[in-house]
Amino acid sequence: MYLKSSALLCFWAVLAVVDCHAQSGSGTGIHFDSKIEEQMFATLEQAPDKVALFAVMGPKADAQSIQKAKGLVDGIVAVVSEPMAKKKTFSKKMEFLQSVLHSSYLKKYKLIANLNELVEGGIFNCVTGTALYALILDKLGIATQIYEQPDHVYLSAGTTEVALIESTAPQSGVFIPNERFKTALINSLTNSKMVSADELKDKGREAIFTESLTTDRKISLRQLAGLQYRNDALLKLAEAFAPPVILTSKLRDGSLRQCAMDEGVRVLL
Repeated sequence: MYLKSSALLCFWAVLAVVDCHAQSGSGTGIHFDSKIEEQMFATLEQAPDKVALFAVMGPKADAQSIQKAKGLVDGIVAVVSEPMAKKKTFSKKMEFLQSVLHSSYLKKYKLIANLNELVEGGIFNCVTGTALYALILDKLGIATQIYEQPDHVYLSAGTTEVALIESTAPQSGVFIPNERFKTALINSLTNSKMVSADELKDKGREAIFTESLTTDRKISLRQLAGLQYRNDALLKLAEAFAPPVILTSKLRDGSLRQCAMDEGVRVLL
């Protein structure tokens, strides 16, 4: 019963979005805020520029928006690359990057924000903060993986050593598991028989640890850009009903939203 209800709510939400954003005379029924945004979506299947994926959103976006965003990323890379190279440990490298970003670039948290707001005024949220980390680390040649929770995103960096990075936590946003933590997790998995002795032997300790460190959904940078659009659409949909107050809340176990989210369905109540 819950799933049927959530599907019905989602159906009406989709109809509302289409009604709010469709334009007369548009063959696709898709509204673009700017010409540069329309051009980006027209070439989406042709390996679009990673920075441009985030920088074309919003009615004021233009070619200069993309160049400003690229300039920000390249400028940060120029600032941090040499000092990071001199750091002796991976943890020190990641902690230094975090310190630089939060002292000079990530200035004010806002629940729903886009990359252009970050570029212009340092306003960020978990999506754009994670995107900035990912774009910078990519330029530095450090592998990343982005993870999605029902109402949050974060990322990991590194392969041999792995750092979990929370872009919205200025003081404690980098967590690098030490050997004691790794051993405790592996022992817990094997003792509870969630990982067999054969699996541990075949895959190796590091692979098992990395796989088990987080069970959150893995997404790509392109999918992360999609979340920026989803958040913006949800806010516009809420505003279309002109409520006196718009509130956001955590998911509650057993709620309608939780049931819908478990099925991959987004719901606005």
